[in-house]
Amino acid sequence: MVRERDAIVIVVADDGAGFDPAAMLRGHGLRNMRSRAQRIGMRIAIDSARGQGTRVTLEFPLTQTAALAYAAARG
Repeated sequence: MVRERDAIVIVVADDGAGFDPAAMLRGHGLRNMRSRAQRIGMRIAIDSARGQGTRVTLEFPLTQTAALAYAAARG
């Protein structure tokens, strides 16, 4: 966990088997993670590739300006 200028950033990573996030058709795990993060104003990025592990980054804006910028970037 790191505090940046206007956000707290949490990174969880492993060097496991990895997966292709775009190919995940079964279940709701990744979709639920994204939905829950957005619901509380967090940004989530899931980076993974077969054989290269997985990295999940959560970013929580600490200021209203950062939260508004994030909301605008989401569309």
